[in-house]
Amino acid sequence: MNRQDLHVAFIALLFLLAVLLVLRLALSSPGATWKATRASEIKTDIPKLCKAIAYAETGNCKKGVGRLYNNCHGIRAHNHFVHYKTTQDSFNACEKLWSTGYGGRFPDRKDAVVYSGNTRADTWLRLVKQKYGE
Repeated sequence: MNRQDLHVAFIALLFLLAVLLVLRLALSSPGATWKATRASEIKTDIPKLCKAIAYAETGNCKKGVGRLYNNCHGIRAHNHFVHYKTTQDSFNACEKLWSTGYGGRFPDRKDAVVYSGNTRADTWLRLVKQKYGE
């Protein structure tokens, strides 16, 4: 190994040590944790998600079963739309459904197919993502 090779190896080692030091400092600061970046592990704001679903399903409770049955989210039981006394009851049901039935995660395409049906899944998911992001 010549002198130039040793110099390059030494620089690479210093760089690696600097990266490790930065990581150690970042993780040892109070309250710091290693955060996952997978979408399924990011905490979803369930009330905000239910507002987005209400938009995608019933135009914010202004169309169809949202207006007729206070069912802003198109929630069904035994193949029939559920009738709610108030729109708030619909929001409460949506929050419970997504927190428990869907594990509190943001919907993916599979969830969109189950929730909205195969023919509307892509449009439904696009609208939910759009409204959730606003």
